[in-house]
Amino acid sequence: MLCEHDLKEAEDREERRWMQRQNKNYAARIKKEEMSRIQSFVQLAYDNDPRVKAFKEAKDAAKAKAKEEKERALREAKEAEEAAVREKENAAAAAAAASAADNAAAAEEKAASKREKEKQRSALKKARKEFKALADKEVYAAKAADFDVIAAVLPLEELTALTATLLAADEPAGADALADARKKAMA
Repeated sequence: MLCEHDLKEAEDREERRWMQRQNKNYAARIKKEEMSRIQSFVQLAYDNDPRVKAFKEAKDAAKAKAKEEKERALREAKEAEEAAVREKENAAAAAAAASAADNAAAAEEKAASKREKEKQRSALKKARKEFKALADKEVYAAKAADFDVIAAVLPLEELTALTATLLAADEPAGADALADARKKAMA
């Protein structure tokens, strides 16, 4: 063996134990050096063997391909998510635009309705004024209170028709038309 000390030469038990420890340390050092030398041979073989190089390159390529696939899948998922968000935003914008258009149309309709009501109110006011002006005539002076009631109750069309009838008709026909209008107003 490659021992530094021979245990048979020891004089006593303590010296023999010391020799064993020294031999053990020496054997461990030699073993370590031998393992290092073998490892360097193995590493040299791995570095220069084309089969090992090809295996490492294939392993690295497979690893890179898997990483690229994973990144591509993540990128596609992110793009799909962004597209969904954009689509949602576009739908919300379209809904907001449609709502704004509906609101504008409703406001325009409301304004047109208000203008029409104002025209009707103005026309009714004008027709009542013209009708009440007829009460100032001598012929109808006795029935002035009837003119106020009729003007307050009758709708625009009937009021304008009655005014036209009273202006065009003579006294008895006008009195009959006025009496008919008073009956409608009181009913």
